[in-house]
Amino acid sequence: MNRRYSRWQRSWQIVGAAALASSLALGAFAYWGLYTSAGNRAYDEVDALYPAAAGALGLVLLAFALVALWLQRRAGRQRP
Repeated sequence: MNRRYSRWQRSWQIVGAAALASSLALGAFAYWGLYTSAGNRAYDEVDALYPAAAGALGLVLLAFALVALWLQRRAGRQRP
């Protein structure tokens, strides 16, 4: 088979891209909820935990996305 990517590499590429997109969306929501006046009105006092948790989850997903994309690139270099 003369494919550019194997199934394993392609699936890591898709998972990494999805995690990256999700982390960017969660980061945007966290920024809006924590640092804008509209977000502060919508998430007042204890409700501000939702954007804060979204920001933390966004950072975790960003780290996962970077590892997944790194694994995909690394596997592509090892293939003859």
